[in-house]
Amino acid sequence: MLYLHPLPLGGRQVAGGPAAAQPRYPLLPMGVVGLCNLLQARGHRVRGLNLAVEWTVEPGIDLAARLAGGSPRLVLIDLHWHEHCLGALELAQSVRESLPGAFVLLGGLTASAYAVELLALCPAVDAVVRGDAEAALPALARALEQGQSDPPDGLPNLVTRREPEPARWVAGPSHLDALDVVSLGFLDHAEAYQRLIHSHPRRPGIRPAVGARGHWLPNGRGCAWDCGSCGGGRGAHRAVTGRPGLVWRDPAQVAADLAQLRDAGVQQVALGLDPDMAGAAHRDACLGSLGGLGLYLESFQLPSVALLDAVARGCDPDHSELAITAVSGDPAHRRRHGKAFGDGELLACLDVLRARGMSVSVFFALGLPGEDDAAFEATLALAGRLIERDRLGTQRVAALPQALDPGAPMALEPARWGLEPTDAGDLAARLARARGLADGSLHPLDPRALGYRVPGCELRDRAARWNELATQAPEAVIPVPGG
Repeated sequence: MLYLHPLPLGGRQVAGGPAAAQPRYPLLPMGVVGLCNLLQARGHRVRGLNLAVEWTVEPGIDLAARLAGGSPRLVLIDLHWHEHCLGALELAQSVRESLPGAFVLLGGLTASAYAVELLALCPAVDAVVRGDAEAALPALARALEQGQSDPPDGLPNLVTRREPEPARWVAGPSHLDALDVVSLGFLDHAEAYQRLIHSHPRRPGIRPAVGARGHWLPNGRGCAWDCGSCGGGRGAHRAVTGRPGLVWRDPAQVAADLAQLRDAGVQQVALGLDPDMAGAAHRDACLGSLGGLGLYLESFQLPSVALLDAVARGCDPDHSELAITAVSGDPAHRRRHGKAFGDGELLACLDVLRARGMSVSVFFALGLPGEDDAAFEATLALAGRLIERDRLGTQRVAALPQALDPGAPMALEPARWGLEPTDAGDLAARLARARGLADGSLHPLDPRALGYRVPGCELRDRAARWNELATQAPEAVIPVPGG
């Protein structure tokens, strides 16, 4: 079996296009590790290639040459983040040309949302997993190992041209707890990958060791929130995977995973879901097992003081960082996009973080519906206040435009949100956008590149204003690419 993580712009990047020197989205979807190890536990040999990592190790990698000579029966390609649409389909075509006898399978949230379209637009793809793969994948692999050329009928969540509406299956806690989500023995250049995904928090005068490694550890699946631009929220999970709510792993199993990562020399663990969403008992049990590991954590709302205390007690601060998405400097705009806290609460939270010597990144979103000129000025003003208050130099701020995920509330109901779609929003439109970015005919901040336009918002002007702030505080402010 062969697993491949694509580059966003596909062969154009591998061939040395303008983005080739800056590999994007090297992070593996967290479910991949458990699935590859599940196949290995069932007796299959699995090899994984992360093309973003391979490019850093071997610039100009010749993928066709790397694939030549192999004979995998099953090739797994993730299409989790929508930015990988073009890259995943070009990769599937390359696999079909190099390995004509292999069965090509796609999976991930974006693949799930576009399952039928993928099969219609890309003949090189044989099937798509819609939702959780832990039931269908081992059965498919076993059938292919036994010499079958087509999957058996009735495999749950496996969308094929013959069976476009398979039975639905949703993984529960016991299924997640049974997975090995730690071992990366199947992945080429695994340590290079782990070095690439360490967040390297801002710590003036202290730089994490060159070999510092990170690992993303799933502690559950699903989401409690429905943020406007996100296709991984509560409603999208329900519609695409059938998951009615959050599913949490056993804290004892999370603790065992943390111990294994600590023993392997990993310095930073990133938890996939905010532990505050699980409740105090689950949160405290997981965080109490960190044992000196660094922690990277994305808080969906503001982190609780109990969470911050647990991190301060149990984590290595030089390898720890919290990320908070403030969306906007306008509290009303922020609340509309799912963040239920005001400026005063945000500033107080950052004071608590600083008092504990912890690093933090605060993210804003540029050009979302409702961001008029006054809201944008409020964002600039709030970012300025954050910089001024950060006397320890442990904080970063960033502002990024948001391309809408498939299944995101804003993509499903654009009129209600007050945006104007610039294309149909389907898979074909996303592929056209990616080709425009790849050949340079689309600027990344063009509304056509994002798929929508907000009336009265000149995104390039706002990005330029933000980047002026970045020139004034280059260590603290991350500039907008292309701004």
